[in-house]
Order: sequence, then structure tokens, then C-alpha cells
Amino acid sequence: MIAMAEAEGALSPRSPERGTSDVEDTSPRAAREALGRENLAGSLAFQGAKPPSQAKANLLEVTAPVRRKLLVHLRDMLKGRMLSDPAMWTWLRSAAGTAIDQMWGDFAHEVERGLHATLVQQQAESDAAGPSGRFSCWWRFRAFVLHHYLPHNRSFFGKLQDPVYIAIYLATLIPIHGVRVTIFAVILLMLMFPGPPDEFQMINFILLFKGMQFLTSGLIAMGLASFKYFRCFSWYKEDPLSCIDASGPGASAMGLAVDYLGSITLVWIAFSLLPASRSLTQRHTALDQDGAGGRLRHLLFYDMKCFAVSLLALFLLTAATCDDVRLESGVVQQFSQLIGQRQFRENVFWCTVIYSLLSLPFTAFAIPGLQTILTHSDPTGYNRQGACVVWRLAHASANQVPRAPEQAYDPFDWYAKVATKVFTVMERGREARGVEEVASWEFRDLSRGLWLKLFRRSQEARARPASAESPSSAPADGKVASFMRQVTSLGREARGGDSPYRFGDFSRGLYWTVKAGRRDSDCPSYPAASVHQVPLGVSSVRFVPEDEEEIDGHVFFCIEVIAEGSLDAEGGAEPWRVGRRYGQFRELALQLG
Repeated sequence: MIAMAEAEGALSPRSPERGTSDVEDTSPRAAREALGRENLAGSLAFQGAKPPSQAKANLLEVTAPVRRKLLVHLRDMLKGRMLSDPAMWTWLRSAAGTAIDQMWGDFAHEVERGLHATLVQQQAESDAAGPSGRFSCWWRFRAFVLHHYLPHNRSFFGKLQDPVYIAIYLATLIPIHGVRVTIFAVILLMLMFPGPPDEFQMINFILLFKGMQFLTSGLIAMGLASFKYFRCFSWYKEDPLSCIDASGPGASAMGLAVDYLGSITLVWIAFSLLPASRSLTQRHTALDQDGAGGRLRHLLFYDMKCFAVSLLALFLLTAATCDDVRLESGVVQQFSQLIGQRQFRENVFWCTVIYSLLSLPFTAFAIPGLQTILTHSDPTGYNRQGACVVWRLAHASANQVPRAPEQAYDPFDWYAKVATKVFTVMERGREARGVEEVASWEFRDLSRGLWLKLFRRSQEARARPASAESPSSAPADGKVASFMRQVTSLGREARGGDSPYRFGDFSRGLYWTVKAGRRDSDCPSYPAASVHQVPLGVSSVRFVPEDEEEIDGHVFFCIEVIAEGSLDAEGGAEPWRVGRRYGQFRELALQLG
């Protein structure tokens, strides 16, 4: 075995250097991992939450670059299909591409959040205690309303099975001026006290309120007003104006004022509370997020512009249609005269309808799931005690008695640990290969990363002489690791032994170990003058005819190997003898020349 290794080391061409042990981990991967852990802790550290599964968290952290590349490829494929029409207008192509990029960022963000929430399974306690103390009747009423209207364990379809929710929802649809605003004002009061309010609930209130404004004060009010006009024209042909004045859409002056002014006042009260709101998941508020807060802020400024447009329309209509106001009277008297005029009330009604119809963009957030994507806020809800907790859909098995934490076992943890180790080793192999692009893996990165993990030395250890790194000096840290170090050391010595370890040393040493070991199994044993654990260069080989043996009809010749640095070569190592058959000797002689 030793002779075969010597011959290969002395005469075989050296393999190209595929990787060395002095490859250092200089990638900013550690900084990215620390940032990922910080974001994960900030996104999922719920109040009263159970500690997350570290194996799953590590798996999500390691595979994050792969998911990002996959999502980028999906986005590019989607854009390519949607914008593939060569006849599409240039401005439309640019606008559509920008919209896809923005929406895809929201989608990718929610994919990550959903994976963390699903795999790590970190959630707040659903039976948390609600507010109590004085005014117990109010607290019980608050808990009852919020639990049924904004529950923590029901989706939209689940709420449709709740009679209390249906009653509150239908009450907000009543086309009576002031009813919708009054109901939402009470709900806003419940959300504000006790403070601080929840971030998601403030955002949800704004979107719900504006969506109901479009539906109630816009579409329903416009349809009902058309029916009233038709009724007065059909049944009161002699005096339709009296009918419109008595029962027309602008008959209730106080209700019109509450509906018109309350539609913008409540929204901006809730929006002003967002900076002081808290988040159960300890994430940044919606005001600080580019996707959520920026988009919500733009929508609210759009709402303010719509209100200003409706006020301008009211001023122009009043100036054109209300000519009975005495200009010489005071401002208070002029306003009282305007309110008393049926024409002014009609103007206010239709300006309210216009303002409500312009709230159409807010209705997009009413689509289930879209609100979470567009606002980047983690859903919350209220339990039976009136406490705000993390929203979690109730399943059929929710009534089963949960197992104790020490008895709980998730088999996915084991698979997550194995996958995390594999991806980590492949990432190390990619960095050793010199590729900077994250997650650009090859199959060989697995073996390269494994080799680096087992044999990477510090800078001081790599500077030691080759004899100090022989297999006999390998630490006893396991039979497998010790064997691999011996084989690698054999492979390095076979190619010269002066340079640092290379990636091909293990395969070279393993090849000669197996090949020479198979030949030695049929060879007789000869007493050696010295047992050499480390292969040396061959100086000369000679026959020893007196030591020939015949075993099972095969003649084995005794070969005395004199190594470089031996006593016969004026060195310090003695020669040794090995037994070889003629065919083996002929092959060795050809290699030695």
C-alpha cells in the first residue's frame, strides 16, 4: 500500500487546485443572518408568545435567498407575459411595470410573514384578560360588541354566521343620515379606550369606514334619492316640490351635516392616532412603512382632496341656485338662512353623494387578504374578554385539549435541522468556489463545503510544517473524522506534501488507500525494519531473491524499497520490504521507469 502511494506521489501529475484550506469566510452572510434574525424577532415576538422553534427559524433564515430568487423569477415571468404585446402603448407599459413591481414587493413581504407565522407558530394567548374596573357595564358592552364585530378567530365568512355581526353590519347600511357615522363613532371610542389603540385596528377602522361610506352614503343613498324623486313625480304631480321638500333626500338638515362632516372627521381622528398606536407584533407602525403607511397616507390625502372638491362644488351650487340669502345680514344669519332653504339641503346631499362615490379606492381593501398585503399590518381581533389579541382562524380541532409543552413534538423540526445543515454547508462550498451571487449552488458545493467544515484550519495551523500535520497528530474527535484526516493527509503527501491541503487530497488518498489495500490482502507480510506511517519519496527499489515465497501456486517477490532520506541514501529512515506478484511488480517498475 505504501509503495503504491509513493509511486503515485512521485510520478502522477498533480490535480488542478480546486480549493484550498486557506479559504476564509469573508462573505457578509453573517451580517445578513443577524439582520434576518432581528427582523424575525421583531416580526414575531408577540406578547405572551411561546418561544419559536429554532430549527424552523434557522431553516427560514438559510433558505431566504432561494425564496427571493424564486420570487424574482416569478415576477419577471409575470411581467414578460403581461407586457409582451408589442402594440401596447409606451406609457401604459411603463405604468403597468411600475405597478407590478410595487405590488410584487407587497406580495413577497406577505409570503415571508406568512411563512414565519405558519412555521414558527408564534402567537399570543387568545384567552387574555380584557380591561376591567369601574364602569363594568361599559367594559362588558365593549367586549360584546368588539368580539362580535371584530373577532379574533373568525374570517369574513365566519362572521356571516354570527347574528350579532349581521345586525351591526345591516345597521351601518341603513340609508338614514347620521346613523352610520354614529355607529362608527361608538366603535372608534371603544378602540381608543383603554389606550394605546392597536395599529391594525386603527388602519382597519379607516378602511372599513370609508368602504361603508362609498356603499351607504354613495350607492345606496343615490339609488334611494332617485326613488324618492320618482315617487314625488309620480304620485304628487300637482305639487312635486312640496313632496321633495317634505320627504326628499335633503329633508333632514341635521343628519346631512353629521353625515357630511363626520365622514372626514372620524377618519382623520383615527389617522392622527396611528403614530401613538402599538402593534402586538412589535413591528414598525404603518406610518413608517413604505408600502403600508405611504400608501395609506396617500389615500387619506386623496380623501382630503375629494372633500375639498365637494366643498368647492357646494359653494358653486349655492352661489348659482340659492339667491334668497340676504347679503347685508351677518354670517350666522346667512348660514341659518341657507340651512332653512330646501335647495341648499339638496346641494349638500348631492355633494355628500359625490364625496362618498369618490371613496371607491378604499373598497379594494375590503377584499379578504388584500388588506394585509397592502397595509403590511398583522391582523388582530378581540376575544370574549375584550382584549386585543393576534388574529388566528379557529379550526375544527380547536376544542381538543392541547398537549403539555414538554410533551409536544413536531416531526418537522428534525427535517428542518437537517435541511438547515445541508443548505449551510452548500453555502460555505459556494463561497469557497468564489461565486458571490447568493444561493447560486451546485451539487459539488455540498462536498466542498463538507470538506471545509471538517478540515479548515486557522491561519496558525496552516503555517505549521507538513510533518506536524500527519495523521498521528490529528485530534481524537471521532473515528470518522480521524479516518478522513488520515486519508486526506495521505493524499497530500502523495502529491508532494509541501503545500496546504487541497480539495482533491481526500479523493486521491481514498483511491490509493482502497487500491493498495486490495492488493495487500493477497500479499505475504514481511518484517520491516521500520514502519512508515507517512509516505516518502522513492529513491530506489531492488529485489531480494532469498525472500521469495509461493502461496497458493502464486509466486511473490520480495521488494526492498529505499526511500528518500533512508540510511542507504544517507538519510535517517530505514528501508522496508513488501511482497508483490510479478504483474504487480511489472506495473510498479513501469511507473518507476
